[in-house]
Amino acid sequence: VTVLTLTLTGMTFLVVQTANYALGHDVDHLYAAYSFDVRLDQGPDFDQIRSQVLAVPNVGLVEPWGQQTLRTRWGDLDLVGVDANSRIYHPRLISGQWFADNAQHALVLSQQAAQQMGLHVGDTLTFTDLLDQGAWTVLGIVDDPSGGFGTLGAAATTMTNFNRLTGNVENTVHSELIQARDRSPGAIDDLAFRLDATLNPSTNHQAEVVTLSKILQQQQQGYAVLTVTFAILTVLVGLTGILGLFTTLATEVVERQREIGVLRALGADGWRIARTFWLEGISLSLLAWGISVVLGVPVAFGFVRIIQHLLVQVPFAFDPLGLAEMLLVLLVIATIASVGPALRANQLHLASLLQYE
Repeated sequence: VTVLTLTLTGMTFLVVQTANYALGHDVDHLYAAYSFDVRLDQGPDFDQIRSQVLAVPNVGLVEPWGQQTLRTRWGDLDLVGVDANSRIYHPRLISGQWFADNAQHALVLSQQAAQQMGLHVGDTLTFTDLLDQGAWTVLGIVDDPSGGFGTLGAAATTMTNFNRLTGNVENTVHSELIQARDRSPGAIDDLAFRLDATLNPSTNHQAEVVTLSKILQQQQQGYAVLTVTFAILTVLVGLTGILGLFTTLATEVVERQREIGVLRALGADGWRIARTFWLEGISLSLLAWGISVVLGVPVAFGFVRIIQHLLVQVPFAFDPLGLAEMLLVLLVIATIASVGPALRANQLHLASLLQYE
């Protein structure tokens, strides 16, 4: 029973550590298909201040961008509008082809979304909240991990298609992506400050200036509830493991008083007696760790798959360092649980130990 309790403790830690690693890995690579540093969000007259943006020092590339979540019969899909010849949005093409500037009702679909929807190159899809737009053709499948919380994934089309689909005036740009010439963190923060001062000279803010690092930070905060819940679960299971091992070792002290007395009579000091029970706890923890390694990895994979289906489309990612961290946690649990029984064994009087029946 003790080994089972410690195994469940180790497996829970590994599952939670893997889930947190997968979520963090997902955030770090969320905009891997993009190479922008600052995003500007503004109203429909944004193209009128484009010259102001280009005049700001350290601005390298500026490209239009739009995003809207649309509903399909499989679920919500994040559709983005980009320049057909974009130098900022450059996902890896897995199959099919990239859309041309004059391609109508055509888009590229992220591999993640394609798998969820069961679509391939050449298939069509419709947006159920915009049925009047007709069917859209999947020209290609790309590697683009971006996509909002709770969506199927991402898709991309030209800005012309995007404006037509969302009902915007042609050539209207609501957002722009900016790539800096100097892409060091300090230079990007300075660029964001200069853009804000240029576009919002008064207290009446019209343009929202946000850096990529801030966007990723906000995305990470969206996972905070999951992370805290996982941490609480780990602590509770860890306390259960400590209590289970403590009970076992305390029982061992009571049942082995004669043995302890003989060791004391033969000259064993308190540290030798304490080490006996500590090593027993360590041995049980090592056995539990071995079982947890065998069972924990597939359980962790299944848990991430549950998160994918119920919460967010996060790809599975495993950190081998988690196995060493799990071992360390079990060893700490064994040490903590051994303290009480070891002290109790050391404090027993020799005469009472030898008289124990």
